[in-house]
Formats: sequence, structure tokens, C-alpha cells
Amino acid sequence: MISRALLAAFLVHACFAARPVIFDTDMGNDIDDALALAMLHALTSRGECQLIGVTLTNGNPAAVPYIRMVNRFYGRDLPVGAAIQTLPDGAQDGYMSAALRIMHAENTGTAEPAPTVLRRLLTNAREKVIIVQTGFSTNLAALLDSPDGAALVREKVALLVAMAGNFADGAPEYNVKTDAASAKTVFERWPTPIVFSGFEIGRDLLYPAASTEHDFAWASPHPIAESYRAYQKMPYDRPTWDLTAALQAVRPEHAYFALSEPGSVNVDSNGVTHFKPGAGDRRYLRLDPAKRSEILEALTLLASEPPGLKPSWDPKAAAAYLDSRMSWWESWASAKRDRDTFCVSCHTSLPYALTRPALRSQDPPSSIETTFLDNISKRVSLWNEVEPFYSDARNGAPKSAESRGTEAVLNALVLARYRAPAAIGALDNMWAAQLKTGGKRGSWTWLNFHNEPWEADDSAFWGATLAGLAAGFAPESYRESPQIRENLALLAGYLDREQASQSTLNRAMALWAAGALPQLLTAAQRTAIVSEIAGKQRDDGGWSESSLVIKDWKRRDGTPMDSASDGYGTGLMVAALEQSGEPSAKGAIARGLAWLESHQDASGAWLSTSLNKQRDPASDAGRFMSDAATAYAVLALTHSRVIAQ
Repeated sequence: MISRALLAAFLVHACFAARPVIFDTDMGNDIDDALALAMLHALTSRGECQLIGVTLTNGNPAAVPYIRMVNRFYGRDLPVGAAIQTLPDGAQDGYMSAALRIMHAENTGTAEPAPTVLRRLLTNAREKVIIVQTGFSTNLAALLDSPDGAALVREKVALLVAMAGNFADGAPEYNVKTDAASAKTVFERWPTPIVFSGFEIGRDLLYPAASTEHDFAWASPHPIAESYRAYQKMPYDRPTWDLTAALQAVRPEHAYFALSEPGSVNVDSNGVTHFKPGAGDRRYLRLDPAKRSEILEALTLLASEPPGLKPSWDPKAAAAYLDSRMSWWESWASAKRDRDTFCVSCHTSLPYALTRPALRSQDPPSSIETTFLDNISKRVSLWNEVEPFYSDARNGAPKSAESRGTEAVLNALVLARYRAPAAIGALDNMWAAQLKTGGKRGSWTWLNFHNEPWEADDSAFWGATLAGLAAGFAPESYRESPQIRENLALLAGYLDREQASQSTLNRAMALWAAGALPQLLTAAQRTAIVSEIAGKQRDDGGWSESSLVIKDWKRRDGTPMDSASDGYGTGLMVAALEQSGEPSAKGAIARGLAWLESHQDASGAWLSTSLNKQRDPASDAGRFMSDAATAYAVLALTHSRVIAQ
């Protein structure tokens, strides 16, 4: 039995970000599909993923109403796609009608064909989607064979995690052999990486009957518990095949399972899967027996978790703070520029753009975001006509050149983050402004008002890392063009030459950018940066921004900088470590997340102070560092992989 105290402890790393997930299932043929669906609802409530739809490969008439009943039990009315054919031995009703009857739910209902629903969900998705397939490959094969289906998958799917195959003894596995032709199509032609949870993984991890009897008692009747009881005579333990696929899809960073070497997978005429190591992007899970208890604890906790549990910080308050600050910036007189536009700030608007989508899941951009994007798009369209943010005439040379270089990078990053129509034009402007010769080749001329951390003598390096982030958001086909590859090589060369002498803040940003574009740093450089960041983590788990800037930096008014852990230092360090994907960073990340979870201000913000002079924290300018701190804290807590996969 799982205690509520353990449940509360388990929520320490809860988050609000949304990896969009589609669940493709043969619900009804085995009870593990129902438990996996419950898990995905729990992970959605925690914010670790966003379940955006369920598609079926079981053609039993009870399947559609059963899925809708379970989704509504968890407070969600999601798109459901119906199976497109009824396969022999693949349309069982092992528990669905019984559960519908016990839950007093309607046992009728139709839905659009699953491939139609899949296409719509993928077309409308703004972030790359993870598909969890725990049934037959029928729907995904049909999607691939549809007009432009493979191109849609390549563009919109980050990863497919499939409960399929047998990588232990070579025997046929049920999900594969039931529709072997479709499995062959998907395993051999799917254009993005696939991770397989083979038959042997779930077989060796049994879901305990005791959990069904005790851990679901918070609701009576409970649809999942009633389904489990209806499937077989109690008590019985059941393999967790589909649950392991869902767990790996949403929590790969937890390293519950080891991964095989990469390779290819094909299916023979008997429905047997064959893995060939080497070329390819297919992998399968391996189970370390020492991890068995940890994995089972996670599976039982998530499958039985009540709906609507919230993380230990307040995402709505954070979103309200960020929105209010961005709205103020858009109307602030000092931000106004020519042609009825406003400038992009490194402290308020850029962090807002990087973070805000993670707090609204699949909802469309808000009016505040739309105003911001329209403003940047307008300046990009008038690039040769609009005045720079700061000019030589008003602010002294070389502010015009500095402004152009800075704005080109910021525009590209924001628009690429949102995949806005004007993004390619902004990226082209960015590369045109890149320095091609001299000691700073590969970087950009950057605004310098002698203000840390974004407008100082060392800020050109920070700007170059932002260009790397912008390129990481761009389509792979764009990055692979010969000219852009030359630009990226120049950027990588600059970062390689300069990174060792940079502040920890700047090196952390390079680490983040290399999470998107690994060629920007070597493996040894990434490891060294992780070690440097971890070495500056304080005893309370946080970081102080004052310890991360260039050595011997002083405020211009002579007041001492704050030395305690703060939101900007902690949020940015954790976000950079997370985005880097470096395994050695896990301990520092966990301690940093714990600090962030316990230090959200009543305003919804995470607080930080100016590195340049003492400011009134209640003033608008006094909130600039807290604006950035809040955005990066949210990125860290949501653990949103904002870099395009």
C-alpha cells in the first residue's frame, strides 16, 4: 500500500511542462493498457507530459466508450480515434463492458478513424509529440502510408516508444504478430527514433494485486481498479508491459532502464522482431534487476494517483506574473521604437518567449504573446528600414552596429522558438550579421552598456550562445543547407576558442546551446562545464548569480552584491544542466529543483537583484532580474525540452 506521505514526497520533482503525448493502444485486450492510461493521466496532472489524444487499434465496440469514460474520470475530455479494422484475436473485451456497467457509463459511442485523429493532432501540435504505442502498429502504418504522412511524422514527432517485440529469446510477441505487416512498415520506415519496450521487460516487472486492492481506495468505484478485478480472478499479479513504455516515454531522464546500442529492427513473416546493431536509430530497453523495486514503486504510484494533484509550486501564479510583466513591457514608453514597435529585452521579453509556451500546454498563444510576435515580425519585414534599438547619433558609436547584431539574434531566437512564419527571414538576418573575419569571427557585434550579465564586455559570447539556441529551433533541413553549415561551423569555432575564458554564466549558456547542437562543444568541454557549475552550487542547493559572473565584477554604486542563492542563478543553472542532457548533472539538478520549489515568492515570481546597482525591488526596473529569474525557474521546474528534438 502506498502512503500519502510517500505520495507527497514523490511530488517533489513535479512539474508543469507538457511534452505532448499521444497514446495509441489496443485497450481491452489486456489490463496493462488501462493501467498505462491511468499513468499518463497522472503524469499529465503532474505536468510531466500533456496527454493530447488516445487512438485505438482494438475494434471492439466497447473500446471507444471505455476510453472516454476513463478520460472523463480523470477530468479530461480528449480526442479519441477508433480502430480502422478488427483484427483476429485483437478485439477482446477483457474488462471494458464490465467497468462501464459498474461505473454507470454509457456503453455506446463512435469516433473518427484513428489515422484521421492522429493527423489532426500532429498537424496542430506546436511542440514535437511523443507517441506511446502499446497495441498493434495498424494506425501508425496507415499514417505513414497516407499522403505526406511520413513527412508529417518527421516534422512533428520527436520519438515513438513502442511496447513491441521480444529482444530476449526471439519468440513472436503479441502486438507484433497480430498485425505483422503493419509492424514491419512502422519498424522499418518510421522516420524518427523508436525505443522498444520488449516483452521481456514487462514480463519481469509484475504489477501487484495488493496495489489494486489498496492504492485505488480513494475512489469507489474506481474504473481502473474495477477493470483489474474484472480481467482475471483476484488476486493476481500482472506484467507491466504497457506501463514500462509510458514510463520510459515521459521520464527518460530518470534512467529507470538502460538502452541498447542503436541499430535497426525488422520483422519477419512469423512476426518475430530482429535487432541489428549499427546503423539506425532504434533501441530497446534493458532491465537492471537492481532497479526493479524502484521501477515498480514508480509504476504503482503513478497508476493509482488521484487526478489533479498539483506540483509544489504554483504555475498559474508564475504565468500571471510573467504575463503582467510582458504586458507592461509592451506598453512601457521607454521600450517604444519607431514604426510603432518596441524593443526586445534580455531581461523580460526574451526569457518570456523561451518559457511562456511551457505554461499553456496546447492552448494557442495569448494576446500578449501574439502582440510580441507581431511586433518582432514587423521589424523583421522592415529590417532595412527600421531604426536600430540604439543609434550612433543618439547613443554614440558603435551603438548602431551593436544594436543590429543584438536584435538580429534576439529576433531569430524568439520567432524560431514559436516557429513563426517570419522565423526564416529572421534567421537569415542573424547569419548576415555574423562576423566572418577577425578574432571575433563566428560571433555578433553586441550591445555593451557595461551592465552584467547581458550588456557587458563579455556579453558577445552570451549572444553567440543565443544564436546557437535559435539555430537549434530551426528545421533540420534549414540547418543542413551548405551556407548554414558554414555559419554553424564559424559559430562552433568561436565558442571553442572562447569558452574556457568565459564566466560560469556564459559557459552554462554554451552548455544549453550544445544540448540542441552537439557540435558546438566537445564532450570534454561539456563535462568540464557541468563540473564547474556543480562546484558553485551552494549548500542549500541553489546558486548565487554574483558567483557566476566574471571575476571581480563590482556594482557601479559600490554596494555589495547579494551572495545568497537567488532565482536567476539557480533557475538558469538548472535549466542549462537539464537542457544539456549530461548524465553527470543529475545530482545538481535534483538539489537545484528542490531549492526552486521552495523559493517561489507570493507574487508568483522567483526573486533576484541587479548586478549593477542597488535598485528598489518594488520598482519596474527593480524587477528586471526577477523577470528573467522567474522565466528560467519555470523552464527548470517544467523540465520542458524547449530545444527541437
